[in-house]
Amino acid sequence: MSCRFEYSENSEKANDYMIEWLKQVVTIAGALLVLSITFLKDILNDNTQHACGFFLLPFGWAFLFLSLWWGLTAIADGARRLGTGEVSGYAFSRNTPCAFSPRRIARLAHYTLLLGIFSLGLFVILNVSHAVKENLPDHSTATATTTTKIVIK
Repeated sequence: MSCRFEYSENSEKANDYMIEWLKQVVTIAGALLVLSITFLKDILNDNTQHACGFFLLPFGWAFLFLSLWWGLTAIADGARRLGTGEVSGYAFSRNTPCAFSPRRIARLAHYTLLLGIFSLGLFVILNVSHAVKENLPDHSTATATTTTKIVIK
C-alpha cells in the first residue's frame, strides 16, 4: 500500500521544522535519561529504601527511552519516505493514510516525552519535599521560655 499525496507549498520548510522538532525531542529525552541516572544518588541521598514513589523512576525512564525510540523512528521514516519518493510533499502530513505514519510516530515521541518528564518531576518533588521534612528541626519538644505581662490600667 502506497502512502502518496500531493505536493503543497512550503513543504520542504515544514519537513525541516518537523525534523528539527523531533531532534529536540530526542535530545531532551536523552539528556533527561542520562542526567536522572547520573544524579539519582544526589536526589535520594543514599536513602533508596525510604524513597517516596520509587515506581515513578522506572516509569519515567521507560517513557524517556520510548520517546528516544519513537523520535528516532519518526526521523528515519520521514527521511526514508522523502528519499525514496514515496512522499512528494510534507512527509508528516495528517492526510497520510498509513497506520503508522511519521506524524503519528512523532506524536508518540512527544507524548512519551511529556509522560517521562511528568514521572521524573513527580518523583523528584516527592523525594525533595520528603528530604526537606526529614532535615527540619523538631519543634514539638521545644518549650516556650518567654512570658508576656499584660498590664491594664
